[in-house]
Amino acid sequence: MWGDRSGREPTSARSPLAFRLVLSVVGAAVCVVALALLALGDWGTWWLTAFFAAFALIGVADALVIISRRRHGGRPH
Repeated sequence: MWGDRSGREPTSARSPLAFRLVLSVVGAAVCVVALALLALGDWGTWWLTAFFAAFALIGVADALVIISRRRHGGRPH
């Protein structure tokens, strides 16, 4: 079965949390840039502003959760 931990994992495997952290930070940054462009323009519509603001907050919250899990030792005992 592929789900067991029998030593077949690659030695250079990266954590999925590291990838998730990168995605959340990049996503939040893209949303903040989009909000800045909307602020410089005519603000578009209210739902577009709310969309980018919500996803920026979700990205920041997700990054903070991942960082706090790493800081408090998210390794199994």
